[in-house]
Amino acid sequence: SFHKQTEANDVNTEGFVAGSFKNTDYIINATNDETGQKEDGPIRIAGVWKDGVWTSLGIGTLQLENLTSFEHGSQAFSISEDGKTVGGCLNDGTYDVIPCTWTKNDDGTWTYNEYSFPTPSTQGAKIEALSGDGKIASGWVTSENGGRMPIIWTSPTDYTIIGQDEYEFPDGVA
Repeated sequence: SFHKQTEANDVNTEGFVAGSFKNTDYIINATNDETGQKEDGPIRIAGVWKDGVWTSLGIGTLQLENLTSFEHGSQAFSISEDGKTVGGCLNDGTYDVIPCTWTKNDDGTWTYNEYSFPTPSTQGAKIEALSGDGKIASGWVTSENGGRMPIIWTSPTDYTIIGQDEYEFPDGVA
């Protein structure tokens, strides 16, 4: 059910936690997996938790009216040591996940940053870890075969794939 969907995925030494929670500011009508009934409920939203309070990072470029499951929305998987960058992804429900970060502004608001990845990709890409200063991100990208490959981003537009597709096999050994 959508009532049990809070996650804590990373923490820095200041006690800021990156994760996701069900945010009642983002309500859709979808099927409850437990009851099979359509009902209104909150989607998953990336957030930063500190001292008992979640701060929403929003849903980036997603359109609320296009989301069809309580599992859609945004997720945060990592937070930089300086607490100014959070890494994660958007999930639009088309089996594509969109890698992104949110950067904290001086006024305390957060800015969404979409990251590029190679295409074709069958399921998109996800940021799972950040460097201490938030300038380098790592995660995975799916290949056209559906396998996941490790990827490193040095900016939202610059990336390097650092491994082979887990579903590709070498033709031979020399």
